[in-house]
Amino acid sequence: RLEGLGDFGPGLVSGAINRFKELAKEKKDNPADPAWRTYKGGQLGSFRKGLQTLPNAVAKELGPDRVKTSWSLTKLARDGSHLLATFDTPEGPKTVRAKTVSVTAPTRVAAKVCADLVPAAAALEKIYAPPVASVTMAYRRECFKELPGAQPGKPLVGFGHLLPRRMGVRSLGTIWSSSLFPNRAPEGWELLLTYIGGARDRGIAEMTEEEIVKQVDADNHKILLKPNAPMGKLLGCRVWQTAIPQYCRGHLDILAALEKDEAKVPGLYLGGNYRTGVAFGDCVQFGFDEAKKMATYLATAK
Repeated sequence: RLEGLGDFGPGLVSGAINRFKELAKEKKDNPADPAWRTYKGGQLGSFRKGLQTLPNAVAKELGPDRVKTSWSLTKLARDGSHLLATFDTPEGPKTVRAKTVSVTAPTRVAAKVCADLVPAAAALEKIYAPPVASVTMAYRRECFKELPGAQPGKPLVGFGHLLPRRMGVRSLGTIWSSSLFPNRAPEGWELLLTYIGGARDRGIAEMTEEEIVKQVDADNHKILLKPNAPMGKLLGCRVWQTAIPQYCRGHLDILAALEKDEAKVPGLYLGGNYRTGVAFGDCVQFGFDEAKKMATYLATAK
């Protein structure tokens, strides 16, 4: 993104200023729906029932005839000007003939199902995604140390913390969920969401969930809690063996080759967090942008 700011001016500062002006104009020319909730720029947002709220709402709006779950894409092929998508389904293999197909599967899946049509997609298998675990734990408020910014009855005030490797703490960082959003924990409790693992700690892939939880609780005690605080209440532990794709050296070359080969297959669109960024907002924006491209294509396709 810093590199992209150079497109808006002779330097980073001037580019950033010009970009802010452009964003202000975009908001003025495209006002938000008055039915939407208002928010300040940079303000954090969340769904009360998690990120699944968005796809669940889309599924409800479109209905079960248009949204299929438990369908796994296994093959893509051409059929004249159309595409054939073959799926493994609970009812057995099914093939769908379509004018457009958008593949937003993880790189390891897209590399397998798209390589026949888009040879450069095979290189997506090279994009490394390290193991990461997320652990959600709750602690009583009286268990916390006296932390910077704390207020009476609120030991946690802020977003959370990141942990540099030189501190000797294994966890990557913790989001103070109950400080950020309302109704995340009952009265007298605080909720913490901790991430552990990543490209510099691949060893968590070999750990049991119990071992991961004990490590996270020990790290929470070292950073946030009093020495005599009891172990936290575990609410969830999820381990992703292949989590966030890493933008390593050569990543842009893979994307450039992918874009070139993709252009040779009209109607096929490949996307995902390996292409536009891993943040939730980036992924949603990419979805809007791709939808516009597909709509334009469908308007002219025979």
